[in-house]
Amino acid sequence: SQKVAEKVGTTAGGPTGVEISTTGWDLGIGCNTVPLQGTEFLTSFGVRSMTSEITDTATAAILDASDGHMPYIAFGSEIQVKNWLQFRFGAEKTWDSFTNNATTPETKTSGASFDYHVGAGIMTGDLQWDVEVNPSWFNAGPYLLSGENAGDMFVNISIKYDYR
Repeated sequence: SQKVAEKVGTTAGGPTGVEISTTGWDLGIGCNTVPLQGTEFLTSFGVRSMTSEITDTATAAILDASDGHMPYIAFGSEIQVKNWLQFRFGAEKTWDSFTNNATTPETKTSGASFDYHVGAGIMTGDLQWDVEVNPSWFNAGPYLLSGENAGDMFVNISIKYDYR
């Protein structure tokens, strides 16, 4: 569960102050299994809820309010290819439902989204590198081959050194 609030200052010609408040929670259940040494599969399903409200603090008018209740199912795997290399794959299917209470009449939208993740981990002694490939880059390929700018190749890169 989380709650985040942000206050935005005065903008030229805009509201004298805007407050953004977001509250969310996630309730799910999952399991993992290791069918072979060096291979792990994970599954989870649950529901998330997110409520956001944007308020003009000068007039106390609600500029935008929306919420979503999103059941999901997720799958993941981690496969050790070598003692120094692991590949990670994950996918999530979410059914979305959003209501915008700030419009008259209120607007409701719903649909389904599918996200996938591909990553790798490289371990050399006490140093560990972990990367996640940008799905847009993964779909388009490198610019020199596709001519499409899909952004950075990696969305996350982490480096960890184990001091012993």
